[in-house]
Amino acid sequence: SFFVYGTLPIFLTKFLSEIFKLTDYANLTLFGRFLSGVFDILVVLIVFLIGKKVFSPRVGFFASFLYSISALPIQLSHFYATDTFLNFFLILSFYLLINYLYSEKSYWVILSGLAFGLAMASKISAVIFGSAFTIIFLLLLPKLKLKIFLLILFFGFSTLLSFRIFQPYAFSGPNFFDVHINPKFIQNLQE
Repeated sequence: SFFVYGTLPIFLTKFLSEIFKLTDYANLTLFGRFLSGVFDILVVLIVFLIGKKVFSPRVGFFASFLYSISALPIQLSHFYATDTFLNFFLILSFYLLINYLYSEKSYWVILSGLAFGLAMASKISAVIFGSAFTIIFLLLLPKLKLKIFLLILFFGFSTLLSFRIFQPYAFSGPNFFDVHINPKFIQNLQE
């Protein structure tokens, strides 16, 4: 009845462990550690892609190298922690939003919102990055004028949708469309 971490890493680990027949406790914990490492390696790749897109391939390589030798990501990727999943989905969300800035195709904003919802479903502390997304949208306001409100709506809806699916215990009722926050969820976070 008390769990403050996101359920997405658990759901994903359980789903994949069933596929690979690694369901006993010893294999499940090792498989979780493996997934944690895989997600952190994917962060190295996305950091490279961001550096390459915004600056140059050289900057992308250097940024991904710096991330890959950083102590905290190395430590977290050795354990089955929600932080590597959180980090992956946050970085992915920013990368997808950067893709929107370079292409102005609205589906990038929807995908970015989905990734942000997955980050929050990995660990609720991702919600503080909502302020960074707000700043990005405010900076786009003079350029996009009325279209920005539609993009914010797309981003918000896709974030809520993915969070609703992958963090179902945060909501009160069994009805999928009931988006009232579960008081027990809030109480756990406060504790």
